[in-house]
Amino acid sequence: PYVFDFSSGSTAAEFTIDYVDPSDGGHNADFPSATIAEKKITADGTAWMYMDFQNGIGRTNYGFYDPAGVPDSPSVPFHPSIVDFPENISYQSYFSGATNFAVSMQGYDLDIAYEFTGFVDGWGTVILPDDQGEHNCIQVNYEEKYTYYWMSTPIQVSYLRSYYYIAEDIGIVAIITSREEEAPVPNNFNI
Repeated sequence: PYVFDFSSGSTAAEFTIDYVDPSDGGHNADFPSATIAEKKITADGTAWMYMDFQNGIGRTNYGFYDPAGVPDSPSVPFHPSIVDFPENISYQSYFSGATNFAVSMQGYDLDIAYEFTGFVDGWGTVILPDDQGEHNCIQVNYEEKYTYYWMSTPIQVSYLRSYYYIAEDIGIVAIITSREEEAPVPNNFNI
């Protein structure tokens, strides 16, 4: 087991995540199956991710609404929806998925093929800041690949790698994410 100490560290960017009714913000029309929304508030604005937690399946993700990140087409439904975290995750669990979505950016209509893999490659104790205590957790190594298409032609491939720290009975308590790269991001990327 490892000790993942987040009791101090970078405070360069802060954001708040709340779980709200899908109707919060009034942007849920493109996500009719969502039963909950993850509302993320940052200095740049507010975005919503539309989901459902299904027994025996996991966290189903239907897409997102992000007026700051995708101002020309902020409503982005996934076709098909994805289960981005299965219901049961334990040490050495492996899961993957893929979907497609469309966005308009700077006058270009893009189709994006999205793929991800998750592998639980660590476990132990996570230490949280602000006297939130110590908790048993797992570390999920999460790799994402985005292939951007314009007029059916691939024009760019981007990769991200994240480490999610999930504490039992709490959920995701910390995330470390790489910068977007043009090649697969190694496990030991610079933080």
